[in-house]
Amino acid sequence: MNLSEDDIDCCQKAFADLDEDGLGAIKANDLSLALEKIGIALPDKELYKLIYEVDEKNTGMIKFSDFLTIYYKYKYSNNDDDDSDTLDAFVATGGNEDKSGCVDASKLI
Repeated sequence: MNLSEDDIDCCQKAFADLDEDGLGAIKANDLSLALEKIGIALPDKELYKLIYEVDEKNTGMIKFSDFLTIYYKYKYSNNDDDDSDTLDAFVATGGNEDKSGCVDASKLI
């Protein structure tokens, strides 16, 4: 991960506003607010998934280093691995939102 000085400064300002104790961590509940301050709006489902991924010990806190990783992921990494478009197509052709069900091959063609 290679972020510019401006990227880090932007993240630091958004993060510091919510880091009440100055300990380098914010409450997991504040992650959405911090991300919105840097221009990233996520649906709740994706936000909860992110919290689960970065808060492995279930402390309820998000470290600044994890926040930078999230920023990089959504600003610079190629999001081709995001399966939301694939899921939308699956549901549109007859599958279920919980990723169950079958799609008729003739619909795919």
